[in-house]
Parts: sequence; C-alpha cells; structure tokens
Amino acid sequence: MRKAAQLLSEEDEAGIFYSRKSHISPGKRLFIQKRISQTLKELAYFANQMGLGLTEESVESEIMADMSISWESIEECRSKRLRGYGKLDPRAVQIIDPAINYFARTAIELSSLVADSSQDDINEEP
Repeated sequence: MRKAAQLLSEEDEAGIFYSRKSHISPGKRLFIQKRISQTLKELAYFANQMGLGLTEESVESEIMADMSISWESIEECRSKRLRGYGKLDPRAVQIIDPAINYFARTAIELSSLVADSSQDDINEEP
C-alpha cells in the first residue's frame, strides 16, 4: 500500500527508455490516497494490538538487487541477442556491444560501491 501511495503522490515521470503516467482522475486519486491512508492507520492499530514488530529493510540491499536486475536487462541488449529480432547493421554492433560493456560494468560497480560500506567517504571522479 505504501508503494501505491508513493506512486499516487508522484508526478508523471519520463525516464530515458520509459515514461510513467497515471490516468486516474484527480478526484479518484484523492479518494484512493485517503483510503490507503486510513487502511494503513487501521493496519498500524492492528499490528500494535497484536504486538507485531517491524522489520527493517536495507536500502543497500534494495539498491544492490536493482543493480543486479539492471545488469541483467543491459546484458539482454547485446547485439547477439538483438540479432534474434532481425538483421543488424555491422556498424550498430560496433557501437552497441562496447556501450553494453560499459553500462553493465557500471551497474556492477555501483552495486559494489553500495555493498562496501567500509568506504563511506570516497572522492568523486570527474
């Protein structure tokens, strides 16, 4: 429910390869947001009555999981895989594969940076 509430509170988003847009009317959006808020209050009350504690989730673990998924998605874009959809211009292969290598390495590097909490203060690179 919190994820739904977060999505409903965000503006439409335009990424690099995607866009996210809501088609829910403002009135319906407000109604849903209020319903979620009320349900979360009820859930908190219920959890308190039952003596249920919270579970802490690691932001670092979520980032590392996201980077793993990003790496896999990037790897799926290699020219060898793209040839399965039809013929590729040889010049495209010379551009695609080095770019995929770079972005895949970057995803792994970012995951490693998050995983290695002993280097909390690193210098920025240009």
